Amino acid sequence: MDENIVERMSDEEQRAFVEIVINILNEVCKFADEFNYDRDNILGYLANHLTAYSEFATISGFKMEDEE
Repeated sequence: MDENIVERMSDEEQRAFVEIVINILNEVCKFADEFNYDRDNILGYLANHLTAYSEFATISGFKMEDEE
């Protein structure tokens, strides 16, 4: 991606995105604590997976849990 998408986000969109990130971090911490993993290692593991997904896959057709 050459375009910096953040420059186009409104303040409301940026706040909503920050909320997504905070929720992800909370879930990473819960998972790490529940299964006795280092939080930073699990965050790195997730980051590696997200990087791979973003480089090799598309989520345009991804069915969310609340979709039929």
